[in-house]
Amino acid sequence: MKILFINAVKKIDLNNSNYKNLERAIPSRIFIFYSIQHKELADKIKTKLEKDGKVVAGFEQVLGCVNKVPDEVILFIGEGNFHSNSILLKSKKQVFLFNGEVTLEINKEEKENMLKEEKVKLIKFLHSLNIGVLVSIKPGQYNLKTSLKFMDKLQGMFKGKKFYLFLADTIESENFDNFSIESWVNTACPGVGLYNKHVLNYPDLTKMKF
Repeated sequence: MKILFINAVKKIDLNNSNYKNLERAIPSRIFIFYSIQHKELADKIKTKLEKDGKVVAGFEQVLGCVNKVPDEVILFIGEGNFHSNSILLKSKKQVFLFNGEVTLEINKEEKENMLKEEKVKLIKFLHSLNIGVLVSIKPGQYNLKTSLKFMDKLQGMFKGKKFYLFLADTIESENFDNFSIESWVNTACPGVGLYNKHVLNYPDLTKMKF
C-alpha cells in the first residue's frame, strides 16, 4: 500500500503587536526550532528578526523526537508542550515559546519539576525486578542494537533483575498493564518517557552511576 505524506500548514497572520512582544522578550541571538505546521510563520519571523538586527544562530524543523539541542537560547515556534518540554530538558539555556500570539519563557521551576520526576523513575527502576525495554520499529526510532547492548550490560550489573524486550510499531501506554512489568525503559521517541510516569528514557538511565 502506498503512503502519501501531506504537510498540514497552520495559517497564522502575524500582527505587529504580537511580533513586537516577541522581539522584546527574546535576546539578540537566538536559535529557532519550529514544527512543520508553523513553518510559514517561522519563515516570516526569521526574516523579520534578521531585518531588525537579531542574530538567528540556526533555523531547524523539529521532527518527531528532539534528541539534541545547540548551546544557544532557543525559540520554539509551535503549539503544545510535547516538543517544547523535550527541548527544555536538553537545553542549558533559556527556552522561549511562540504560538503566533503569545510569547512565553519556560521557567526554571517547571524544568526542576520534570527532573524530579525523572529521578523518581530512576529510583523505581533500581527497585524493580522485571524490566521491560521498549523498542520501536519505526524508521528513525529503531534502536534494537542499542537496546540489546543495554540489556546485556545491566544484566551483568544486576543479577536479580529480568529484562524483557518489547518491539512495536506504536507504543501505547494503556497496554502496559497487560504485562507483569514493574518498570519500563524506552529506547524510542523520548516523548514516550517524558509523558508517562512508568517509563524511563534510555539516555537518562545512562547518566546514572551505579
